Amino acid sequence: MTWDIATARAVMKYPPGDTTHDVALQTAMDVTLATVENLLGRGLFKQRETRTFYNVNRREIRLPRWPIERVISPKCRIVHHRVGWIEPQAWGSDCLVVDYIGGFDPLPSDLESALWGAFQTLYGTLDPVTGLPVQGGGATVIQ
Repeated sequence: MTWDIATARAVMKYPPGDTTHDVALQTAMDVTLATVENLLGRGLFKQRETRTFYNVNRREIRLPRWPIERVISPKCRIVHHRVGWIEPQAWGSDCLVVDYIGGFDPLPSDLESALWGAFQTLYGTLDPVTGLPVQGGGATVIQ
C-alpha cells in the first residue's frame, strides 16, 4: 500500500474514480499523519529538511527525520543513518544548522498499517464530503 488519496479511497471502499470524498479523505490523512508524527517526535516521509540547533553542548545531535539518507551540511565525522544521530566535525558555540535528507521511502509495512488504522478511526468521526467533524461525534464515555 501507499499513503496517498487513491489508497485512501480503496481503504474506505470508494470507487477509484469517485472524488466526491477527497476533501474529507485528505483532511483525515493530513490530521492522522500530523498527529502520529507529533506523538513520535519525528517526521516519517523522506524529504530534505534544514534544522537549526541552538546552544549545542553535545557531540551527537539527533535529527527529527530518520533514517538519514544524506547530510548535505555540515561535514560530519559520523552519521548514524538508521537511528538518526550525527556527529559534526565542528560547530560554533551559538548554533548548528543541519541540512539533510531523511525519512522513509517507502514506509515500513507495520508503520503504514498503523497509520491506516488511525486514519480509519479518525475518518469515522468526519463528514465524508466536507471533512468537518460530525455533529455530536466524538468519544463516548462508558461507565
